[in-house]
Amino acid sequence: MTLRARLHRQLHIGSWPDGKLTGLNVFVVWTILAALLVGIVATEPQIRIPYQHEILVAEFVFGTIFLLEYLGRIFAAPEAEGPGSAWGKRLRFIFSPIGLIDLLVVVVPATVAGVASTVRAVAGLDDPCRAGLVLRGRSADEHAAHRATRLPVLAAMVSRRGMDEAVDL
Repeated sequence: MTLRARLHRQLHIGSWPDGKLTGLNVFVVWTILAALLVGIVATEPQIRIPYQHEILVAEFVFGTIFLLEYLGRIFAAPEAEGPGSAWGKRLRFIFSPIGLIDLLVVVVPATVAGVASTVRAVAGLDDPCRAGLVLRGRSADEHAAHRATRLPVLAAMVSRRGMDEAVDL
């Protein structure tokens, strides 16, 4: 059995003789669940802020696993039953609903992470708000002024008291 045939048998549900999930599929399912858990936990600022580095490392690891799975499925696609050339079967997988979902899972987080790191690198900042101001050509003093005006406005919105009371905060 070739490497491609073994990989197809491991990755594609239904290609295993008894119809059960293979060890690789079970690993992918647990990885998906772990990625969801990290994604949910990362929305909580009290957890995200102190563990930001660990969360980024975990997301990188998950992204790498999902990328390898996607590439493995494309590589093994010619082993699928049915008519068509090897490239035709690969294209059929790529443009199938599961192939498009896998592509989005791999491309979107990588794109978002790439844009965010580029903004931080260009601006030399960790504060996304400040990075946006710097990219728009504003100085650190203008950023401080922007922050000073933003906080009273937010306080006024939360307390529903007027701007005059909020400015005195």
